[in-house]
Amino acid sequence: MSVKFENLKILIAENVDRLGDLMETVLQSVNAQQIFVARSSDHALVVYQMHKHDLLIVDLDINTDGGIGLTQEIRAETPGAPVILMASYANENAIEKAKDIGINDLLIKPFSF
Repeated sequence: MSVKFENLKILIAENVDRLGDLMETVLQSVNAQQIFVARSSDHALVVYQMHKHDLLIVDLDINTDGGIGLTQEIRAETPGAPVILMASYANENAIEKAKDIGINDLLIKPFSF
């Protein structure tokens, strides 16, 4: 099954500038055209509320509440919002909590494209 990225609104919630920029570049290489990068969970929530993205890629360690808190807030508004959570380590507790809140997929960093 091929995915058409042209019409998707994608939100990347990543506080590390270089990684957020890299992910945006990779998504552009597959013709994604509506990519928003937020550097904090507060900013990501505001941007999500304005645009209602089709896909969220969220860093587990984005800031104090982390990606799990952000995912919970977004899912409270939009229960079926697709979320891919990124983690820089395979923390079993965080992975279990992420599964409990129903993330759609998990990426362990570092990863390669």
